[in-house]
Amino acid sequence: MKTHPKKQHHASAKHADNTADTVRYNVVSPDGFPITPEPFASVKAAKKFIPIWVEGYRQQGYYKYKDFHIPFKILHKCVEIEAVLPNDDDDSRQG
Repeated sequence: MKTHPKKQHHASAKHADNTADTVRYNVVSPDGFPITPEPFASVKAAKKFIPIWVEGYRQQGYYKYKDFHIPFKILHKCVEIEAVLPNDDDDSRQG
C-alpha cells in the first residue's frame, strides 16, 4: 500500500527527530540537477523557492527538457524535493 507523500514526510520527520535540524532539502529539476547550489533548511523553504525558480525561466521564455518545452503552468509540478541527510553532503568521505 502506498502512503500519501505528505504522510511519508511527516512520518520521516517523526522518525528523524534527533537529526531534524541537520536534514536539508534539494529541489531537483526535471533534468535531475538541484536548482540551487545549497540545499534548503526545510521543505517549506524549498517549496517557497520553486515559483521564483519557475519565474526565472518564464523571463527566459521557456524551459526545455531534452527536446520538449515544459509549459510554465506545470513546471512547478515537474520538480522533486529530496532530503539530504547529514552525511550525504559531507565531502570528507571523498578520497
